[in-house]
Amino acid sequence: MKEGYWNVTTELGYTKMFKRHLGLWRWVDEFMALNKIKSVFEVGPGLLDNINKKVEIYQSVDLTKNGNSIYDDFTTMNLDEFKGKFDLLLACAVVEHCNGYRDFFKRALDIKAKFVVISFFNGINRYEEHIKTVSDKHTNEFKFYLNSYSQREMEKELDKLGVLNKSEFITLGRKNSILIIRL
Repeated sequence: MKEGYWNVTTELGYTKMFKRHLGLWRWVDEFMALNKIKSVFEVGPGLLDNINKKVEIYQSVDLTKNGNSIYDDFTTMNLDEFKGKFDLLLACAVVEHCNGYRDFFKRALDIKAKFVVISFFNGINRYEEHIKTVSDKHTNEFKFYLNSYSQREMEKELDKLGVLNKSEFITLGRKNSILIIRL
């Protein structure tokens, strides 16, 4: 697997990201305490340092080499060994970088965690979806997706998956939106 954009993000970039998402991370801490979360499967381990010290079982997967994370693509990797072993599947600010949310939702539900929490760092649009790719300005080579999704369209997909009545969207601050699925 090729190392990509996220490996070259500066320390300053992560500091700014941390400040922007501080409210989200506090909310995750409260959610975990309230729901007595003891095991977490995290996709794109942005909360690694916060969460792995607070639970008995922690596993993460990431597209970049990141500590003890499994170095793989969540959207295509074999999930069999992880099914039914976690209280929470957590994906913070990850799905915007995937080629759509439909397959991501299916994969997240496949883990069979008690809760699925997916955050959207640019918020959620009420009606419109914006699919955007970012390319290297010098080589024009694809780097990553930077998508924005519609709550209405995601609700249709959740209904098809049979979990709309178990789903809730909340907003933190100006931009952070969260999808919670209680299974």
